[in-house]
Amino acid sequence: MDFQVVVKNTGLMTVSTMLNKVMQFVVGILLARYLGLVGFGLYSAAYAFVNIFSYFHELGVSQLMVQDCSRDRTKLSLYFGNALFVKVVAIVVVSVFMFAVLLICWMWLDFDTAQCMMIIILGIAMGFYNVSQTFFSYYQTIEKMSVTAGFQFLQALLIAIMTLGVLFVTHNGAVLRVSKYLVSYFSVSASQGATAVTATHLISYVLITVLLLLVLRKQPKPIKDVSKLPKMVGEGLPFGLQRAVSSIIPNATIFVMSILVVSSEEVAIFRAAQILVITLVFLPNTFAYAIYPILFRLGAGEQIRHQTAMEKVFKILAAVGIPVSFFFCVFSTEIIGLIYGAEYSSSAVVFAVLSWYFALECLSYPLGEALMTRNRQWQRTIMQGVCLILLVGLTLWAQPRYGLMGSSWSILLVEGFLFLGYYLYIRVRMYPIRIWRQLPSVLMSSALAIGLAYLIRNWHVVLVACLAAMVYFAVLFAIDKDLRQLLLRILFKGSTDG
Repeated sequence: MDFQVVVKNTGLMTVSTMLNKVMQFVVGILLARYLGLVGFGLYSAAYAFVNIFSYFHELGVSQLMVQDCSRDRTKLSLYFGNALFVKVVAIVVVSVFMFAVLLICWMWLDFDTAQCMMIIILGIAMGFYNVSQTFFSYYQTIEKMSVTAGFQFLQALLIAIMTLGVLFVTHNGAVLRVSKYLVSYFSVSASQGATAVTATHLISYVLITVLLLLVLRKQPKPIKDVSKLPKMVGEGLPFGLQRAVSSIIPNATIFVMSILVVSSEEVAIFRAAQILVITLVFLPNTFAYAIYPILFRLGAGEQIRHQTAMEKVFKILAAVGIPVSFFFCVFSTEIIGLIYGAEYSSSAVVFAVLSWYFALECLSYPLGEALMTRNRQWQRTIMQGVCLILLVGLTLWAQPRYGLMGSSWSILLVEGFLFLGYYLYIRVRMYPIRIWRQLPSVLMSSALAIGLAYLIRNWHVVLVACLAAMVYFAVLFAIDKDLRQLLLRILFKGSTDG
């Protein structure tokens, strides 16, 4: 594995993504506090509805471009042109279907009018957003993460600035002129603010797409060859379905809540807890995004090198996910109170359960990438599809009986089932991956750090978190020789064939 490239790309994407997530996190907190339970619930339900459909904008040709063209860049212009063509067609078809489903929900399930308006605006916005993602895949293929990182930061910055502007103006009893004619007939202030916020997403995504088009004029012109589309779509479909299904899973619960006509207040309480966990999922996503082309090259070569690389990735992500989830679970009440205030106190018990979703995601993500980069896309997609069906079924059964806790445990059980499915398939069908031996030092260090944190739990939660982190890393690097050597190799040697 070329650690010099990994460190550079991972560093760029991590810094950019962290800045983006910080901005999104702050804006999300302000939205929750300003909009209140009703407004934030409507906004969350609208976003979940659109995301369920927008993930099918990608039929996998962009991921296929990254896989094939990272090995042979002479194909890049053809793959890029066909990927753009397929993306635009898919966006049009899926959007028409989504708006038809929205009409049915409005007529038969009494969807709120404000929620419907948000869905329409976000539906158009996500079309532009997904076109820009194909441009980002192009730069990912040629390993120019600086372009992707820069534009993603600019996109998040635009949304943050305009959203804060909307909240400031509406807080003073007015509505921004750009959104005035869209929301002037709503009587609920929170709905006005939420709808205006969705308009900021549309404006930002359109601007970023236009800027990317201007920058890409300096690159080789994309080539469209319709005759090759059926084969490319057939090969890319497993990637597209896998990405769609894996992304739908976090949104499926809120979508089911909307179908069950759960109150906006309950949706807001659940989403407030979920968003804290989902915000951190960028860590495994970013790491995998940066090393994706390298893993595909290893996947086409020796099995032992691929296995060794995946075990290292698993250990790094486990060392992040387990202690964070442990801390969130123990201090859920303090964290929710600090971030959202007393209005969202009911989210604490939900957050305590959902916090372990992050640990399971860190454990399962590298195993899923092992399947993907060894051309087991369909197997991964099938397992995720089964888990999605299981999640919907469990939520439909558990939510009416056990409320938000039933939905929370449903997500956790399904994510655990997915992790075990990945592990057993790799162990039986691919190679004897060794993951359990990576965990004892992480678990021991986490237990000692959380034990200390619990003893000083009456201190401010931020100070407790900092002290616990210092203890955790000190113990981990003291007892885990392999992780210590891996970190020193990345920092001081730059590259290795390991």
